[in-house]
Amino acid sequence: MVDFARECATDVGLSLLDGCYNVWPLPNFETAADIQFTKEAGALASGASTVPEQLAASFLGVNCIGFAAVTNPASGTVDNWVHDGEHNLIAAKKCLQGLKKVIWRLVEKF
Repeated sequence: MVDFARECATDVGLSLLDGCYNVWPLPNFETAADIQFTKEAGALASGASTVPEQLAASFLGVNCIGFAAVTNPASGTVDNWVHDGEHNLIAAKKCLQGLKKVIWRLVEKF
C-alpha cells in the first residue's frame, strides 16, 4: 500500500517521505525535551495526529495508510519561530492542496 501511495504521489508531482512518527497528546507544542526524545527514538516527525486514527482503524480491522503533514519545525530548531495555531493552520492549508491531489489519485487508481 505504501508503494501504491508513493506511485500516486509521483503521478501528481509530489514525493512522500516515510519514517517513524512520534505522537504527543494535545493540546500542546512539543518541548525541547520532547524533540530530543523524538530524535533519540529515531522518529522523523512528531505531532498529535495520525496515530490515534490509525489505532482506531486497526482496532476495527481496517487496513489503512496514514499521511501526516508537517506544519511547523521542532521547538528550538529555527530561530525566532513563533509556535501558535495560526501558523499551523496556514501551513496545513498549503499542505492540504498537495495531499488532496494524492488522495484523489489514490481513489482514481484504486
